[in-house]
Amino acid sequence: MVREHGPTRALLVVLAVAGQRHALNAASVDEVLPWLPVQPLALAPPAIVGVIDYRGTVVPVVDLCRLLAGRDTRRWLASRIAVVRIGPPERSRRVGLLAEGCTLMRPDLASAQPALHRPDAPYLGPVLQDEAGLLQTLDPERLLDVALIDALLGPSAEASQDRPEALPDGR
Repeated sequence: MVREHGPTRALLVVLAVAGQRHALNAASVDEVLPWLPVQPLALAPPAIVGVIDYRGTVVPVVDLCRLLAGRDTRRWLASRIAVVRIGPPERSRRVGLLAEGCTLMRPDLASAQPALHRPDAPYLGPVLQDEAGLLQTLDPERLLDVALIDALLGPSAEASQDRPEALPDGR
């Protein structure tokens, strides 16, 4: 957070999702990529549209429109994938968040209002207000469980460094 003259402000990555604005703290975002072809992943949960190769690492991609609005993200020139890290440092995993657009902003955090409590959507955070209207914050830590990603893709390279290599037949 940056303390400027007056209100407390934080840099946010604002993602366009089905006509709504959702914000992530910029400190949680490794990089924002242009839309890339996503390789489908068999038997993945519905919000996970597949995986991408991000700098040599297989990264699952969550379609935020599918998760939040029940429809697929439109593949526009402005579509972006925000790569975030989730999980504790010793087991962190990267996840891509697919959205229909992306900008940066520094809203006044004093405008934050609690969100509706949704047990089925713990990733929804406070609502902020700026001159363009309202935007909902998202907590990437609560979008996907690291254990789910490990189940889909196997343990992360960081988490498996201390374990001995398994033989091809699983022994």
